[in-house]
Amino acid sequence: MTFIFKKIAETMEKIDSSQFSKAELDDPEIIENLVSLKVLQAKVQKIDQEIKLIEGRTPSDIRRKFLNTKVRMNSLKEAIEDGRLSLKDYIVLLEKQIEKDKKLKMLFLQRKEKEKAAIVNERLVIMVKELKEALEHQKK
Repeated sequence: MTFIFKKIAETMEKIDSSQFSKAELDDPEIIENLVSLKVLQAKVQKIDQEIKLIEGRTPSDIRRKFLNTKVRMNSLKEAIEDGRLSLKDYIVLLEKQIEKDKKLKMLFLQRKEKEKAAIVNERLVIMVKELKEALEHQKK
């Protein structure tokens, strides 16, 4: 996998880091970049599993991340269900985040931050699949 990341980094255009916030560059999983319902669901499951493995009291940063992710997920789900966010608007939201995440991933690869690139790539895979499903649903 390292070889693949290296080859991709060598062949891609240079990405200007100024298009990303300091928070995004420090933590690729900031809540503002989590706009996909399926990504949020996966993140909630992952954090919940981490919490179950912790003996004793869960650290406050993990509890806060879990709560913020769950609130964001529930808010997005409600907006979709009650029509405040149409399928068309959700598709646009996904497309914009996918394009942004592709650039963010390339930037991390250029900086040789493979772990951060892998985090963004994991999210990209989920969002691309979700976008495909949403586009198919929109055709119906």
